[in-house]
Amino acid sequence: FIIVIAVICCVIATILLLPGEENGATKESREAILQDLDKNIAWQISSEIMVGNSMVSTIYSTDKDGLAIFAPQQNGGYELDNIHYVDKGEIVIAHALIDQIWYDLIWLDQPDLLYAEIMYTVDGWQAEPLQLAIKDPPILCQLPPGDDYSLEVRYYDIHGNVYE
Repeated sequence: FIIVIAVICCVIATILLLPGEENGATKESREAILQDLDKNIAWQISSEIMVGNSMVSTIYSTDKDGLAIFAPQQNGGYELDNIHYVDKGEIVIAHALIDQIWYDLIWLDQPDLLYAEIMYTVDGWQAEPLQLAIKDPPILCQLPPGDDYSLEVRYYDIHGNVYE
């Protein structure tokens, strides 16, 4: 009887001490998933927003900025669906399909940003520029109708600097 109890205690201790598989249910778990992609990039999540059923995370490291899209799983967690990143200080633009809708996701990790100006050209016609106030999460734009489009983005900070 004592041997059975000792074995059960050892099994329980082993289960509790072993790291679990990351299921993406928490911010820390999603960061661990990102860490497993490339051991040379120590990703951290800056902010997250829900887009449809997916989680969009703004991510950064010492020399990269990016966006990660996590798709929902049946276990209540999320798995990495897509990642887009650029060198630190550049504008991240991700073209992503989320819940069967195409989006342009835009993010710049700079302090003191005031607004972004987004300009679409669709089938040769330039739409009226959008001016959007900056919030912490990325800017989401549902793709315009048309087969051929281009996108220009400019960010402006409170000091009058322009980032393109």
